[in-house]
Amino acid sequence: MNRSNALLPTAIFCLFISGAAGLVYQVAWMRYLSLFLGHTSYAVVAVLVAFMGGLALGNAWLGARADRIRRPLAFYAWLEIGIAIYAVVFPYFFDWCDEAYVGLTRSWQPGGAGLLGLKFAFSLLTIFLPTVLMGGTLPVMAKLVTRSLGELKDRVSTLYFVNSLGAVVGCFLADFWWIPTIGLQITVLAGAAMNMVAGAIAFFMSGWIKEEQARAN
Repeated sequence: MNRSNALLPTAIFCLFISGAAGLVYQVAWMRYLSLFLGHTSYAVVAVLVAFMGGLALGNAWLGARADRIRRPLAFYAWLEIGIAIYAVVFPYFFDWCDEAYVGLTRSWQPGGAGLLGLKFAFSLLTIFLPTVLMGGTLPVMAKLVTRSLGELKDRVSTLYFVNSLGAVVGCFLADFWWIPTIGLQITVLAGAAMNMVAGAIAFFMSGWIKEEQARAN
């Protein structure tokens, strides 16, 4: 079997896993921020702003660099591992942001638009970076599996479908199973484990297929 033929199945599997992890984080972070912001609807807005903004920035910034990447599968692996590392330290970073906010506003008058705006700023700070990394995963994988414009439509649509399907699974896992049974922090760590699995598989496959040679042939 031509080892380059393993690229598309690998991309499909990894994007399914990372899509699931992304929605695990989104659901868990929404619960975290509702505790911080004091209102669930505010948390929903903060998470959506961070996710949509981060994904868009990551897509534009990392996607623009995808054509210059010689080993996109290995680069994708680093993105996944970066997301996983951030998820591991997130609960501690969240606590630090909470303490920093309390220390900064200790002498402020309660209520008001200024405090709410500052809460939103701290909320976005806690989750913006990993969403930028998430935004780069799809364009990098699209670079991996497409060699011509003729392949672009079918393969990218397949990757997007699989990534979205993984998101549905991740939402179900987090909201209906993991958070009620194992709690928020372990749920975030479970998402980190999923990213680490995707990253490890991508690293292994990059070496096994001799990625630069496979893409050159």
